[in-house]
Amino acid sequence: MYVPKLLDRRRVRRVSIAVLLTSALLLIVAVLTAKNNRTIFGPNLGGDWLAFHDAGRILNEYGPNRLYDVGLQAELYHNTLPDEPPEANLPFANAPFVAVMAAPLAKLPYIASYLAWVMISLAIFVAALMLALRAADMPRSRWTFCLIVGLSFEPLMFECIHGGQISAIGLFALTAAAFLNLSNRPLSAGLALAVCIYKPTLLPIVLIMLAACRQWRVLGGFMIGSLLLGIFCLLAVGLEATFDYLRILASYAGLCPGPISNGIFVTWKFIDLNSFLKLLGTDRIWIALVMLAAAIEVTRGARLLWNTPVAPGTDDLRMAWACALSCTLVLNVYVGIYDSVLILPSLFITTAVVLRRAEEVPSMLRLLMACAFVLPWCSQIMAREMGFQPFTLALLAIGAMQFQLLSIGNKSYNIKVFPVFSTMSRV
Repeated sequence: MYVPKLLDRRRVRRVSIAVLLTSALLLIVAVLTAKNNRTIFGPNLGGDWLAFHDAGRILNEYGPNRLYDVGLQAELYHNTLPDEPPEANLPFANAPFVAVMAAPLAKLPYIASYLAWVMISLAIFVAALMLALRAADMPRSRWTFCLIVGLSFEPLMFECIHGGQISAIGLFALTAAAFLNLSNRPLSAGLALAVCIYKPTLLPIVLIMLAACRQWRVLGGFMIGSLLLGIFCLLAVGLEATFDYLRILASYAGLCPGPISNGIFVTWKFIDLNSFLKLLGTDRIWIALVMLAAAIEVTRGARLLWNTPVAPGTDDLRMAWACALSCTLVLNVYVGIYDSVLILPSLFITTAVVLRRAEEVPSMLRLLMACAFVLPWCSQIMAREMGFQPFTLALLAIGAMQFQLLSIGNKSYNIKVFPVFSTMSRV
């Protein structure tokens, strides 16, 4: 089978190492040249980390009742970035326990807290990717390569590490849940999954998949974990702040991204199908119809899983997890590009399953993986300037491919039963 030179493993490894070294150099330069917490490159140092730092400061200095006080958040924001325009703001809208986690780091000066989070976030990412490789049952000989490539993924290294996002938490929670579920530890898997309530949009597709696979004990663990986290929030920040968070969730449900930007959501940084259509200027009625069609496809997938029960530790359950993670990114109302790190465990699992059922990774899968890694470097520019987000289409194609793998089940992956690979395999 023909393998393009650009997809050669040694070449990919070298490029990935170059990306990691360049990223480290840029981070050092950004920190050393920061003035008024703004880097020489233009954006503020740490990006979105400022929102979490300010939330921690509010808990430390003003008390939990003011955690979601937008006016106070804006005041702290401008204290850190005095040269920002008056209307600029970076609101904190995550669950209260995220602010509790950020509170110890918020006792440090802003730059020191950001650097501390960089180290913590990197450690969490490495742990999450290793759990994903274990969940995939990937051969140990491929671990180093997968870790290097995974860490060089643009949304991970630049949107999360440089951009100060906390997607490492969601990635770790979901990969831990998948690993524990596949290891036949359902209650622990559900408890790990409950951490994702810090960002509820990560949960619907995964919960539907677990219900369709009849993983009732995992769902029971999720409910227990959610209840425990709710109690923790009440004890940590009180009833008022907890209800403030719930009100924010309700308000954000009506603040889906509009064309280009609406002041809170910057649509070109979102990769879900809803945002993709809005960027194109699609009428609401057509968006509703497309999302309805997506919901029907999810229902069809759930019905497939329900009619063919899967057991813990099987490749069928692995593929169900991989498909759910990919679909979470696309079949959603708003998903930032930083959360596309979830595609990494999805691709690890898919690759490992294919290698166990086929002689080698088909060219089409290699092409889709290449698109997933290359497109984030340019897709935001295209989305901002042209109103077109190509990364969404790549993720949609990956999800469709995984759904076909899931439909095939335990059959060997050859040309006869896997026609989506046939064209590229003949090249």
